[in-house]
Amino acid sequence: MAKFNYYQGTFSVAYLIFKGKRNTPYYQRRVPTDLVKRFGKQILKIKLDPKEGSPASQAERLGAYHDTLIASMRSNGAITLPADKNAALGLLYHYGLKQGDGKVTLTALNNGGAEYTDQPHLNDFTAYYQHRQAQGRLTDVDRLAMQALQNPLPTMLSELWPAFIKDDNRGAKWIKKHKMYFDRFISLVGDIPVETTTIESARAYRDAREKVGVKSGTVQKEINIIKSVFNKGMRELSINIRNPFESVRATNLGHDATKRETLTTAEIKKLIASCKKEDDDLSAILMITLFTGARIGEIIGLRNSDLKLAGKTPSINITSYGKRRLKTSNSERCIPVHPSIAAVLKKQFDPKGTVLFPRYCDGLNMPSADTASATLNKRLKKLYAEKHITNHCLRHTLEDRFRNADIPKDRRDEFLGHAKQDSADTYGHGRSLNKKLEDLLSAMPF
Repeated sequence: MAKFNYYQGTFSVAYLIFKGKRNTPYYQRRVPTDLVKRFGKQILKIKLDPKEGSPASQAERLGAYHDTLIASMRSNGAITLPADKNAALGLLYHYGLKQGDGKVTLTALNNGGAEYTDQPHLNDFTAYYQHRQAQGRLTDVDRLAMQALQNPLPTMLSELWPAFIKDDNRGAKWIKKHKMYFDRFISLVGDIPVETTTIESARAYRDAREKVGVKSGTVQKEINIIKSVFNKGMRELSINIRNPFESVRATNLGHDATKRETLTTAEIKKLIASCKKEDDDLSAILMITLFTGARIGEIIGLRNSDLKLAGKTPSINITSYGKRRLKTSNSERCIPVHPSIAAVLKKQFDPKGTVLFPRYCDGLNMPSADTASATLNKRLKKLYAEKHITNHCLRHTLEDRFRNADIPKDRRDEFLGHAKQDSADTYGHGRSLNKKLEDLLSAMPF
């Protein structure tokens, strides 16, 4: 328990401790003796993340959650942890059984035993159970296994994630990042049965994230991922309930977002001059972003085979491959190479390699867009100290310049990979590279 001085007095925060030379904050509490077997541990210990708010507030939230979980487990023996459930199902499997087999009966024709019974398949497990019971050695796992024979055990929240990524070829980095959102939800509401998860649980997650100052756009992104996990997970596991996140949205969506700034002509020239001076791979990424309007992940994921630098109109082909996916299907497109970046692309092209930016991409998995974005933003912050400019602002800059060059919206959308407006937009192969280049040169005459 941590103690804090406050004016002339002190106050304490339960379950909060600080360890090590760096005073790293941890949430730590002892599991009640009667629940140690069901938890599978004697001590609950969680390292606290500064991004989730103050250590005191995190310890308070976790304490409240575990208080509720402990009370629920004591009052309802059906609430079990995934480890116990898996152990119980494994025990049944050892005896050739599965959930619900206790309701299966056999006819005389199917029963080959010496003594007639309509459930001979249960004999071995029943004998095991009765022997343990007679010796007073029954465990929670034994009882769960017996319960599962009659009524299938509830599906826990943690079982949705494996079902969600089943047959999915996303890369390890994508999985780690997005699993973090779902794990955070479980840490808030507990690893409870899916059927008991309510819209109040979903709202509690949203409110908790907003309470620690997370922007509504980020909260909505997390909600969308968790909602997808529920949708696919429940479909794979044949759970027929309404998705608790179905109608939940971030409270201030669109009202607390930082406005995207765009560059003036003078600022564009300043960026070009800086990139020519630095002349490294980061400068190349910024130049390509500026003259293509492509997303950062689309650029750093480029392979040598995606470039066509010979011919009348050199081009860049933005496409999915391996475990690398684009934001939407409309993001698949071919765009012309502006003369100002032709030399940049040729320099990045390494005939011995497979990708243009090996620092962030291996040509198989999702490129490290977040890492690249953070590094680029640091450079832009030094260059434009007076404005909030990020790498994504370069995409908005090209969009603005297209507007000011009187390029119609459908042509802008096609170039930048936005969603198509109607079914007619999906017909044919789109506008020619020459026509796209004319639009680009009119918007970016540098």
